[in-house]
Amino acid sequence: MKSEAKAIAKRIKAKGLQKLKWFCQMCEKQCRDENGFKCHTRSEGHLRQMAIFKQSSGKFMDQFSRQFERGFLSILSKRHHTKKVKANVVYNEFIQDKMHIHMNATYWGTLTSFVNYLGREGKCEVEETEKGWYIQWIDNDPKTLEKRARGEKKRKHDQDDEDRHQRLIEKQIAASKAQALARGIDTEEKFTDLKEDPSKLSINLSISAPVRKKQVNLLKSNHDNKIISTNVEKKRKRFNAAESIVNRMESKKRSEPELVDGCWLQKGIVVKLKDKSFGEFRKKKAVVTYVSRSKVGSGKVRLVDRKKGKLEDFDISINQRLVETVVPKLGGTVAIVSKKSGFENRGNKGKLIDVNLDKSTVSVKILEGTNKGKTLADLEYDNISKLYFPQG
Repeated sequence: MKSEAKAIAKRIKAKGLQKLKWFCQMCEKQCRDENGFKCHTRSEGHLRQMAIFKQSSGKFMDQFSRQFERGFLSILSKRHHTKKVKANVVYNEFIQDKMHIHMNATYWGTLTSFVNYLGREGKCEVEETEKGWYIQWIDNDPKTLEKRARGEKKRKHDQDDEDRHQRLIEKQIAASKAQALARGIDTEEKFTDLKEDPSKLSINLSISAPVRKKQVNLLKSNHDNKIISTNVEKKRKRFNAAESIVNRMESKKRSEPELVDGCWLQKGIVVKLKDKSFGEFRKKKAVVTYVSRSKVGSGKVRLVDRKKGKLEDFDISINQRLVETVVPKLGGTVAIVSKKSGFENRGNKGKLIDVNLDKSTVSVKILEGTNKGKTLADLEYDNISKLYFPQG
């Protein structure tokens, strides 16, 4: 019974990834500890493989290096395509295969030297930051290059057509001016001051009750003319007041957040990345910068750099199922969020005044809208989210 349990334990240990320094690439054997690796290097099988390696070491190094590079670029191109990604993330995905080609069997001793090699060869765009090396795959596939060339050719052709059409219009204008000058017609543009004739001024305000038309004899005395000018000024004031009301309504509409039915994401709120698919960015906070109207529940976010107090310069595509709302400290500004379009105060700003940890609810004081000053109690955490304000 003990031997069977011991065998199962050994199989479980051997199933996962072991330390790379105890892997023999020539024999393709993984040892569990230093003592096992030492015993393996003294075995007859390993010594025979090393004798073969000594006969043509450059051939084996070239083969291992090509296989490592091919596998690494395959992971980068298929999973991340042309997106900028951290080199260490791609390497961790590559070594998930237990029988992968190990870096200690190639020309490159470190990941940094391998990344620099990819940059020199023009296979990737590399960038060194405070957080490490970032790489971006350059798609040099013939089909992609051909498609890109066709698009550039079409764009250039459209631009040539537009320029040709513009030149034709200018030529026609010049010919028309020449004919006018031959006939003795002055083609020079003259600008004159605008003079209003109060006798021809008519104003129709659709927002007020219909005004009865009155026939006014303009050949009356000067006293009647003064009365007419006074009425015109009053109508102008009414028109300006109506126009200002319409402008205020339009500006208020523009300032309101764009809400999508069935989606609680709003531009400017802070969310937390909770899904494992985000990799190293999991459990980090980000700000929503874009909400899709065609794909309900989808959008883009940017990570918050706490040291600089600013947002990162790259976007991450998300779905509302993969993120969660963030509750700020007491007194912080929040946005009321919900999937339902009829939810009360949806999209309005509020101030967090109380948090009930037992019920997992909060109380928020509305700061805008028709219910300004009203307090909403027993709101669930999913119905509010912190608003982002850039520092400095």
